[in-house]
Amino acid sequence: MKRIMVAIDFSDITEAILNTAAKIAKAAGAKIILLHSGPLSTPSTNYDTDAQLLFSRKATSSQHIKQLLTDYQERISEIGISVTFRQYFGAVTEAILSEENIARPDLLIMGTHRHGLIHHLIFGCVTQNVINQSICPVLVVPGS
Repeated sequence: MKRIMVAIDFSDITEAILNTAAKIAKAAGAKIILLHSGPLSTPSTNYDTDAQLLFSRKATSSQHIKQLLTDYQERISEIGISVTFRQYFGAVTEAILSEENIARPDLLIMGTHRHGLIHHLIFGCVTQNVINQSICPVLVVPGS
């Protein structure tokens, strides 16, 4: 395994996703490609963790999001893992699949938020859509 793509959204499961990715990358000697895709405007979700609060209040511009990604990159690099990052604004599923086609990772790691049935019926499920269309194995870190 050479490349692990890690899709993050700065939600409450981001830390668990990053920790999982770092453990696998360290054991496999793989590099990590951090990927963030999302709207440029403030999300309308009820946030209750520090990372989410930071995102909801401050990360409303490309510059703020880039800084958050840089912070994660530096933190993971400190344990000896090569990390790059990419950011996209717009449709999340399409961005993940597009970057997957470019980067050709050996593994994709992402989380799930466990929204209810009504939410999935109205908005769909990014994780399920990516799993259905991915060209590589997808490891899903469950939300709380």
